[in-house]
Amino acid sequence: MYQQTHHFKQHHYLVINTKPKKIVTLMNWKYTIGRDSSSDIVVANDMISRIHATVEKISDLSQGTYQYELIDGVVEGKSSFNGVFVNGSRVQRHTLVNGDRILFGGVVKAVFYSSSQIITKEDSLADFSQITQYGCSSLLDENEATTIML
Repeated sequence: MYQQTHHFKQHHYLVINTKPKKIVTLMNWKYTIGRDSSSDIVVANDMISRIHATVEKISDLSQGTYQYELIDGVVEGKSSFNGVFVNGSRVQRHTLVNGDRILFGGVVKAVFYSSSQIITKEDSLADFSQITQYGCSSLLDENEATTIML
């Protein structure tokens, strides 16, 4: 007898309030954010350190899920000069949850969005761009972002 398998699908986005605004679909294990051109997510602003923050994926193998942790500066411990704030509080490390408001260097705003859903095996084969488009449109209004970085 064939048994239907279900998977837990997660979508994570970082919306950065730059001109133009950026939606970053988080899929990799690690991202660096900063003004240096070698950063994974470049934010051109003098108040932003060369490597201002790091976003790192944390897996929960027992649940088959993962989350993202925001780190001020680099993982090895060197913090940014002007800090990282989440929901109004300065943080060194913070496990991101849906709706977290982030402030980099006191000047660049961002919002973290996370959605999770149970999907069937057939659903998981759907075109990635449709999943991404659905995830963003359900979380953001049409004026929220003008560019998408994958």
